[in-house]
Amino acid sequence: MNATAAPWYFRYRFYLIGGAYFFGFFFGDMLMPASPATYAILGAASPAWFGARGMLGLIMLLTAFGALWRVWGASYLSAAVVHSQDVHTGAFHVGGPYRFTRNPLYFGSLFWALALGAYGTPLATALIFFGNLTIFELLIRTEERALLAEFGARFAEYRATVPRLIPLFFRAAPPERGFAPDWAQGVRSELFGLAFTASTVVAYVQQRPTVQLFGFFALLLVLAGLTRARTGRSNA
Repeated sequence: MNATAAPWYFRYRFYLIGGAYFFGFFFGDMLMPASPATYAILGAASPAWFGARGMLGLIMLLTAFGALWRVWGASYLSAAVVHSQDVHTGAFHVGGPYRFTRNPLYFGSLFWALALGAYGTPLATALIFFGNLTIFELLIRTEERALLAEFGARFAEYRATVPRLIPLFFRAAPPERGFAPDWAQGVRSELFGLAFTASTVVAYVQQRPTVQLFGFFALLLVLAGLTRARTGRSNA
């Protein structure tokens, strides 16, 4: 597996993404202190049968959808690649969600940004979503420069066929034979994402996000960091 030393924003991407959530919620609530949460505003504007409860259910479904996309994508990668601080280009396979989008993990994470951002004010929602989108754009450019340098015309052809982020199923690349997903590894790599989904289930059952919920959310980030560190040591 080839690994290329990455720029600082790639090495610390987990902290940057976490910072986008933190500063989004912080400044979004600070600058709009009297504003209800986005889910509450949209719930109030929805039909009575849907309301805020329906919005919390929609957040739960969006988070689950994002987690499933990430598990599907991670099942075609090793945990070392998913959590590494370096850019890995030792293998280039086209299968599963990579037939429809070049970056299924980032696509899934966008659903998290939209869904979890809706727990904050509208400004927080926008800051979190577009902050994540900007970070993902930087990361994608870094990864694809390395892939193009390593695989040349093969990757260029794939890039011309498959969309960068938003899946287009009518532009699918042909599947690669003999390349099967490792679902157990995909689940292990994305345990924190599945736990995020569980936290939104708690919010749905309780009918509002709580301090305990966000404490649980912070604990998941710590556990994700520990998993990443352990993966790095085991592959050093």
